[in-house]
Amino acid sequence: MNIPPEVSQQLQALSELIARNGQAAVLGVIILLLAYLAARSRRGRAGRSHRAGANRRAAQGWTPRVVSSSRDKPLGPGAGRNDLADPHVQMEAIHAVSFEVQRLLNRSEAKLLPVLENTVREIGKGHRVMAQVSLGEVIRPSAGSEPETLRRAAYASINSKRLDFGIFDDSGRLRCAIEYQGAGHYQNRAFMRDAVKREAVRKAGVAWIEVHPGERPSQLDARVRHALGEPGAPDAAPPDRP
Repeated sequence: MNIPPEVSQQLQALSELIARNGQAAVLGVIILLLAYLAARSRRGRAGRSHRAGANRRAAQGWTPRVVSSSRDKPLGPGAGRNDLADPHVQMEAIHAVSFEVQRLLNRSEAKLLPVLENTVREIGKGHRVMAQVSLGEVIRPSAGSEPETLRRAAYASINSKRLDFGIFDDSGRLRCAIEYQGAGHYQNRAFMRDAVKREAVRKAGVAWIEVHPGERPSQLDARVRHALGEPGAPDAAPPDRP
C-alpha cells in the first residue's frame, strides 16, 4: 500500500512518541491509520460510482448538455448566451439537431442575379457578382480614424449584416452594393438595418443601388454601369417605387 509522504512523516513522528510515551502514542497511531483507511475507502467508492454512471449513460445514449461556468444547463432556450462562444458547446448544439439545405436567395432576388452577371460579363473587366455578402468581410473602419473603442463599436454594428449582392473588381474589392427592396424591407426594424448598411457603404466610398419591384432589367443594367464608372453609361436614376 502506497502511503502519502505527509502520512509517512506523521507515522515517523508518532513512532518516536511511542518510544517516549508508550501506550498513549500507540493509540494515536491506531486512530491515524483508521482515519487514513476510511478516507481511501471513500475515494474508491466515489471513483467506482462515477465510472458506473458514465457506463450507464453511454449504454442509454448520449444526451447533449450545455456546460455553464456555474452549473450544467440543458440545451435549449434557457442556455446562457455566453456558452455558445465555446466551440465545444457549439458542437453539442449542432449534434442535437438535424440540418437541411435552404435557398440562398428568394425568388425575386434570384431573378436579379443573371441580370447582374450579364452586365459585368459585357463590361469585361473581370468583375464578379456575389450574393449574400458579409458586410464585415468587405469593409471596415479605417485604421487610426477614431479611437479604438469607437472603431470596435462601428465594426460590431455591421459585422453580422449582409448585402443582397456585391460586385467586386478583379482585385477582390467591393465596388458596388446592391439591395433588393421587397416588401419585407419596410417592415419592423428592416428599414433601419438597411439604413445602417447604406451609411457604412457610403462612408467606405462604395456605390449603393436599391432595386425595387417592377424595375426592368435594362434599367438595372444602366444603373450598374453608371455605378461602376463605365464610359458612356447613362446617368440612370432609380425608377419610382410602385
